[in-house]
Amino acid sequence: RSFVEGKPRPSTKFLENSDIQLNDRGYIVIDPEFKTNVPGIWAIGDVTGKTDTYDGALNHALGILQILTK
Repeated sequence: RSFVEGKPRPSTKFLENSDIQLNDRGYIVIDPEFKTNVPGIWAIGDVTGKTDTYDGALNHALGILQILTK
C-alpha cells in the first residue's frame, strides 16, 4: 500500500490511532533506512519531517529503492 500526500504540511492524523509512531510534531518516525517502527512499513518524503522539497522526496525514493532491491 502507498500513502501519497501533497499539501504544504502533510496530514498524518489518520495514523494517530495506528501502531505507526509519530513524533511530537506529527511526523512519521523513521530509521536511517526509512523503516517505521512497524515491520514492513517504510516512509519517505515530507511525512517524515526530513524534507519538504520535491528533490528531497525524490532522493528518499531513490534511497529506499536501493535498500529494497539489495
